[in-house]
Amino acid sequence: MEVLLKEPLKGSVEELSRSSDDDQPQNLAKLCAQILDKAKMEDIKVLDVKNALQIADCFVLASARNVRHIKAASTELLKELRQKGITRRGIEGHRDSKWMLVDLMDVVVHLFVPETREYYDLENLWGDCSRISWKEPATVVMDR
Repeated sequence: MEVLLKEPLKGSVEELSRSSDDDQPQNLAKLCAQILDKAKMEDIKVLDVKNALQIADCFVLASARNVRHIKAASTELLKELRQKGITRRGIEGHRDSKWMLVDLMDVVVHLFVPETREYYDLENLWGDCSRISWKEPATVVMDR
């Protein structure tokens, strides 16, 4: 099993390894949000969609200033996740798109320009889903 951590480290590796499977998608979503925050993405939200969808447990939504900002932020996101041993399942909208989707299996990351985000309004579509606070340190435990 590979243990991947985002500082500050809290608890021992053994304690982290015992975290429930339910915590792992939320922690991965928080980590993605924090990476996107460092990449200067705006209006970052993490939604807990596990009770509304079967395809994912969490959505991460973020806005970019323009299409180039989406590309730069997605490149940084994928690079940092790859360094931690986390691989993507798929990616959509990578070329000249105003909306990019990164599929991480249990977590789906949506990157938008503001007009496209407003048009699709995923926050309203999944408005009954709870929000997850992503600003506290994320601890990601993966055993894939």
